[in-house]
Amino acid sequence: MRGVRLVVAGAMILCAGFAAAQDSNPITSSMGITQKLGDKIPTDVPLKDEAGHDVTLGQYMQGRPIVLFPIFYKCQTGCAVITHEFLQTLLTASHPTGIKALLQRSQTNNTGLKVGTDFDVVMVDIDPRETPDLAAAKKNLIMNALGDPDADAHWHMLTGTLDNIHRVTDAIGFKYYYNPALDVIRHPTGSVIVSPNGTISGYTIGNDFPTKVLSAELSIAKQNQVGEPADESRMFGCIQIDRKTHKVTLVVENILRLGCVLTLLTMVIGISLMIRSERKAKGGVSGH
Repeated sequence: MRGVRLVVAGAMILCAGFAAAQDSNPITSSMGITQKLGDKIPTDVPLKDEAGHDVTLGQYMQGRPIVLFPIFYKCQTGCAVITHEFLQTLLTASHPTGIKALLQRSQTNNTGLKVGTDFDVVMVDIDPRETPDLAAAKKNLIMNALGDPDADAHWHMLTGTLDNIHRVTDAIGFKYYYNPALDVIRHPTGSVIVSPNGTISGYTIGNDFPTKVLSAELSIAKQNQVGEPADESRMFGCIQIDRKTHKVTLVVENILRLGCVLTLLTMVIGISLMIRSERKAKGGVSGH
């Protein structure tokens, strides 16, 4: 049993070390998502849409839920992945085909998700250097991929000053790292589900959007109700290439978590093997 105690103590020390490393890491300590369920989004913050018009978030309260994405348009990693996965969910929900689609419909009772009917989309650019022209170009790519002309009027790509961007990101609990001198932005990936009355109803955290989960979140938001907190264990940050040094930086939060989990798993296996070995030894002695 002394060996078991040593394994347990070692695992606890190692996991504590992981936690301390996470707390002291300058990247993970400067980014994350605090779920502010039940809070209101700021509806009066001045922003610009993809056409360069002055707008506010309040203008997009049209009796439907909003899926709000804090991203930046030049991002080729986390933002590109989350946009692609969201589009894949919409395409699967709107145009299901084949055996996979039949299974999906039977499992989720999904009737389809349509932009402008079930919800609107608002993407808020977290890089104050990006312009409405860039937002328009990004939107054009998204609309071509979605292939739904009706979605154009209900998918909004916004830009703004750093102060106004922070008014939005602070209100929704989206904390990110921005360093214009180094030309670096690091951020978590996820979206905010906003009810028609402007209340934060739910969050998605991570890069994927299971149709069943998104449908459920939108159903709750449509009734101006607040859902349950999202699973934060799926939180990953953006993997970004520094445009000056071309070095790749990976947010290590989930790596640390994974290391701790693997350590604990190893501990459990080690204890099980020691107990089994001890039992066999005792059984062998008693058999003589």
